[in-house]
Amino acid sequence: MPGEWKRDITLIVCLSLIVRAVLVILFPTRDWYVDGYHLLATNLLSGHGFSLSDQAPFLPTMYREPLYPYFMAIIYWAAGINPKAVSVIQIILSSITSVFVYRIASLYYDRKLGLLAGILTALHC
Repeated sequence: MPGEWKRDITLIVCLSLIVRAVLVILFPTRDWYVDGYHLLATNLLSGHGFSLSDQAPFLPTMYREPLYPYFMAIIYWAAGINPKAVSVIQIILSSITSVFVYRIASLYYDRKLGLLAGILTALHC
């Protein structure tokens, strides 16, 4: 049984990483500037608050939800202002999510259904 779990998790993680890596390679550019998340993250990092302004005065906004810009700001703080680093972290987190879905479905139902749920989650983008 433990060998099956390891094999299933390896399959799910590899599938998830491959699907997402292919998508990043096929669609390398994402316009982070249009949706405002990049600007919010850089303003947060620069101490200008939660603002969509690109110059003073930095007026606060409620146009976007705050969690994702804070997530980006933390990554920018750790890795430099690099939107690709955000993509890499998201790829890793989504692969981990696929494993969680597999484990939860396996515990509540059975291994086969868990594997199906994990694979479908890995394929979902």
